[in-house]
Amino acid sequence: MTNDKFMSVKQRVLAQKVGPQVSTSCSLKKHVQDECPRMYGPIKELVTEESPSIYKEIKMLDLIKLAYTKKLDDDASPLEHFRI
Repeated sequence: MTNDKFMSVKQRVLAQKVGPQVSTSCSLKKHVQDECPRMYGPIKELVTEESPSIYKEIKMLDLIKLAYTKKLDDDASPLEHFRI
């Protein structure tokens, strides 16, 4: 959505010297209908002639389908699938 203007980093954890490290994850899934016409893409204000869109607009259902087919040991970002 930020057209790569703002980048996140992979999570890094500093382990304690004593005791085990415990990691948990939480996934939230919004119900998405097949016929939902809403498209998601870069924020319009962040796309200019000097900084054109580098991602195509997608439906949320397509992103969810990709997330559920992605292997857990795959380090590649799912966003690469939507890069122009």
